[in-house]
Formats: sequence, C-alpha cells, structure tokens
Amino acid sequence: MGSSSSPDEHTRLRLGDYERPDPPAYSRLAQIQVPAVVIVGDQEYPMVARCAAGIAARLTGCQIAAPGADHLLPLRAPTMIAELASDLAG
Repeated sequence: MGSSSSPDEHTRLRLGDYERPDPPAYSRLAQIQVPAVVIVGDQEYPMVARCAAGIAARLTGCQIAAPGADHLLPLRAPTMIAELASDLAG
C-alpha cells in the first residue's frame, strides 16, 4: 500500500534537505592554525597566481612555493609537489 510519508517530505529529502552549502571559506582562512603551503608556479597564469597569493596571505605562516613551474603542477612537477608535501609533514 501507500507510504506514510507525505509527498512534500519526499521532495524535501530528494532535494537534499540534509545537505547545506558550507559558508564561504575565504574570509575564514586565518582561523586555520596548522602549517600550510600554497603551491603555485611562478610562471602560473596571472589570475591564478593572484588568487593563490591572496589565499596564502590569509593563512598564518603559509609558504608559497614552486619556482620555475607553471600550470598543472601535479602533472608537470610531481617531484616538486612530493618534496613540498614531505617537507611540510616533517
């Protein structure tokens, strides 16, 4: 027979009632209190480099690194990425 749930409840659940968007993180980056590295190449697209620099400036003690690299660092400089991650992990 029929379900005990109303059609409105089915619609609400189907539309993600339990999923709520996270508040924007950019303004909350300074709350992060763990070591961080923003990895951006010094030959990156200018818009991407500006965004990365803005993020790094909001992270306490953040390093920004990747000399000689451009876009798609994991594909173009995987060893550099691995070394930076290893250095950060200690």
